[in-house]
Amino acid sequence: MTKRRLLVTAVLLGSTLWLTGCLEADPEKGLNEYTNEKYGFHVEIIDDKDAPSTEYLVKREDRPEDVFTIEFVSSNEESDNYVEAEILHDFNEQLAVSEEYQTLDKLGFHHSHVTHYYGTDERKLHDLNTALFLYLDQGMAASDAKRFHDAIPVIEKVKENLEKTGNELETVIIFRSTAYPSLYKNKTNQEASKSDVRFPVSQIEPVPSVEEIQSLIGKQMND
Repeated sequence: MTKRRLLVTAVLLGSTLWLTGCLEADPEKGLNEYTNEKYGFHVEIIDDKDAPSTEYLVKREDRPEDVFTIEFVSSNEESDNYVEAEILHDFNEQLAVSEEYQTLDKLGFHHSHVTHYYGTDERKLHDLNTALFLYLDQGMAASDAKRFHDAIPVIEKVKENLEKTGNELETVIIFRSTAYPSLYKNKTNQEASKSDVRFPVSQIEPVPSVEEIQSLIGKQMND
């Protein structure tokens, strides 16, 4: 190996070690220095891939439904997918004044909005899944199967509109209403997840019968 190559390798290694040390000491401070300088807002860490890590799943402090990933490659090289969270934010603003939002609300599904989340542990910067979050007063039960059955055509319309932004809806998640907005205020959503019911879009296309939906709910409640 040439002296020049050795020098470059040493610089890169030193840069990586410096970065890892800074993030390990106070990762949220480092992340906020980055987002405040680039975008003008602060974030909170939702999760990191490893500990110590150079890849973080974060949410905006002032708009916690805006979820995105920041990855530090070296001390002077960073990347993030915040632009994708901005697209969903704009979509949610349109959704909030839409006929679909009003119809879902009348059916008992409140605060409907889309957000990003990771579906697996294999996390890559642009591998965030997109989910529609709905909130039902008492949480989802088998007795709500007809209600959800009636909501599926509306959800399909939301899905079609979302696809126009370049995002694909993968999952519909129904939480108890008390989880909103605490789901976002807390650093994790483990408590809210205990009572949620999830429907991968593949389960509701084509529209299942009320009895099939009851069965899907029952399986999740018994797990």
